[in-house]
Amino acid sequence: MPLELINNAAAGAGAVAMLLSPDLDEVKKNNPSDTNAPVVVAEHLLGDWGGRRSRLAEAGYEFTTQYIGEFAANVSGGIRRGEVYNGLVNVGASVDLEKAAGWKGASFRATMLFPHGRSLTDNYVGDLARLSNLDATDNVRLFELWLEQKFLGDKFSLRVGQLAVDQEFAYTVQGALFGNSTFGWHPMAGTKAPVYPQGAPGARFAWHPNEKVFWQAAIVDGDVNPTDANGRETNPHGVRVKLDEGALILNEAGVNWSLAHDRAGSAKLGAWYHTANHDDVRRDAAGLSLADPASSGTPQTHAGNWGIYVAAEQIVWRENPADKNDSQGLGVFTRLGYAPPDRNTLEYYAEFGVTRTGWLPHRDNDVCGLGAAYRGIGSDTRDFGRDQNVFNSTRLALPDYELVVEAAYAAKVRSGLTVQPSVQYIAHPGGSAVIADALVLGLRLIVDF
Repeated sequence: MPLELINNAAAGAGAVAMLLSPDLDEVKKNNPSDTNAPVVVAEHLLGDWGGRRSRLAEAGYEFTTQYIGEFAANVSGGIRRGEVYNGLVNVGASVDLEKAAGWKGASFRATMLFPHGRSLTDNYVGDLARLSNLDATDNVRLFELWLEQKFLGDKFSLRVGQLAVDQEFAYTVQGALFGNSTFGWHPMAGTKAPVYPQGAPGARFAWHPNEKVFWQAAIVDGDVNPTDANGRETNPHGVRVKLDEGALILNEAGVNWSLAHDRAGSAKLGAWYHTANHDDVRRDAAGLSLADPASSGTPQTHAGNWGIYVAAEQIVWRENPADKNDSQGLGVFTRLGYAPPDRNTLEYYAEFGVTRTGWLPHRDNDVCGLGAAYRGIGSDTRDFGRDQNVFNSTRLALPDYELVVEAAYAAKVRSGLTVQPSVQYIAHPGGSAVIADALVLGLRLIVDF
């Protein structure tokens, strides 16, 4: 089936919303005017450790210990009804080497992840987008391990080591609210990219001439965790370095602005190129359809792969514009993308959403939102489905699209504890009408110790 050719990243890598979304330092770096974006920022359940956490931070050391637990159930449609539990442990440390050791402009970051649970997508729904951005096989994984050096007045920076590109590229701050992986790593921002749940060796260079514009580029391992002939992961812990699978090259430029009443906005334009050969989704080396009994069954190969994407967001209304520390307001966001259909299952992608901070009285820090994402199946994949019907004398529904709609509400119960119920509707799971539309209910608990 052509839909089985979907790339790992497009099918469900994605960054983990609210936990693994870019931290405030990264958000301010690439969106320096966007300090009032409506995104939940967890504090610490265990407080300041009797002042030790603050003293360590002053000395240059910061630590992350977080847990996310999620119960989700497919209550209608999909492959079959059922429920799962997924969890994620995130342990990390950041060191400001200028404070800690006098190394001007240098910093270090290390993060380990342990995802665990069952996949609602694989067992009950069959969607392309991955219903939960926690969804991953049960392995302890190295996510990040890098050293960064800033220079020339912090206008330039170089980061080298184990990188996770979803921490810096192709994201929107507001999209981090949602639990579906399609709102995390941009599905059209690079195939087999090192994103949640594990990074890969590489380097990133960034230029920030001022607070309004930036440019950044990265080159990373092109296949962080390839599978063997039996479908088993060959790098399940993210510590194996193997650089013969091609390279993924990312380029992104962005601009930031602020409208009247401190309504921040930003836009990014990105492009990517993968150096490895990629199989054609429809034809063999002789030009015959892979569905044709006369076909060799060996796909035609294409030199490299590429795509383009845009991401933009805007705070359209602030409840208390005179108070810069008050994040209550309304924001909108969008992401679009394209990739060539002869070597990608997805050809078009469009995502739109709205978020509201402080919607309910006396709940100023709660965030709610509604997001929708359309994954357009490529013309070549659709034609392959048509070929299968012709050669097999069947009338199966042709691949066309998958549509995800999610409503979520993140309620901050207390410092370091957030409860987030959600509802998802998935039209055409798997990219066609073969599987019935699904309705999924979820409840997520986010704890920052």
